[in-house]
Amino acid sequence: MKYYLILSGILLFCNCCDLSSTKSKNLSKRTFFDLKSYFIKEAAFLKANNFRIKKKIMLFEETEEHIYEVNDWEKELSLFIESDINKSSWKDRYSLDSTNNKSGITLLHYQAKDEQLFTQVLDIELKNKKVHSIMIINRVSNNVYESQQYLTYFPGKSFNIKKTQEVSMFSKEDFQIDVEYIK
Repeated sequence: MKYYLILSGILLFCNCCDLSSTKSKNLSKRTFFDLKSYFIKEAAFLKANNFRIKKKIMLFEETEEHIYEVNDWEKELSLFIESDINKSSWKDRYSLDSTNNKSGITLLHYQAKDEQLFTQVLDIELKNKKVHSIMIINRVSNNVYESQQYLTYFPGKSFNIKKTQEVSMFSKEDFQIDVEYIK
């Protein structure tokens, strides 16, 4: 009987260890929306379908507008790719809120828990499990320089970049880029 109790205790302990290791394996697999992979696939789609862009740049109350052939879509979308938060070392540095509405739209809202992280907010709106829109807020702040970027993306349609930057002892600069895809 004594051996039976000891053996039962050892088996129970081993099972508990197994459960906790399974839980930790599942936690290590936990990732956020893979923004980098999404935009690399989006770049390939845009290239394969020969999209061009109409780009409007607004700086210091001046506006320029041009139509371009894009040779390197990953470079064109680089600000979005650089905003990826899907790094294993950041798994505890963002909170995720998810909401669904009656129209079948899901909003994934990622919020940085640390003000030093570049990407502060990442909102992904899914419609029927496909990306409908992406909104990103990036921020850099130190004693000399402060910059904020507001990025919005509509798959296969357009994107927008608004940037504000302020350097100590210089005036504040704002600029905006609106891009529309042309087939």
